[in-house]
Amino acid sequence: MSKPADLPNDVETLKALLVASEDRNLRKQDRIDQLEKLVADFKRALFGARSEKADPGRISKAGDRDVRATLYAAANALLMRTMAEATKGWREVARGLGAPEREINEMASAFEHEEADKVW
Repeated sequence: MSKPADLPNDVETLKALLVASEDRNLRKQDRIDQLEKLVADFKRALFGARSEKADPGRISKAGDRDVRATLYAAANALLMRTMAEATKGWREVARGLGAPEREINEMASAFEHEEADKVW
């Protein structure tokens, strides 16, 4: 939000800023509505139409297998991305701790491998 000192004194310019702000707010609300519908659809797919009887924090064994598989893949991708980010500077850390280059090269296969490049 702009500070009063940053706002123009011209009424027409202020009106234009207000209209632009309202347009942005409407677009944001539209996006929120879309996302809420998506979440509702996802819950229906996950728990079925009678979700009030299901624990919303758990996926039942009777739940859609495709949804469970997608959630598993998404969780796996998130974990892989987190691990890749956390370990990407491992060589510098090892050198900083005084590890000999020979030992660093021996450790490389734990951090640098084909699967590490497949992070989504």
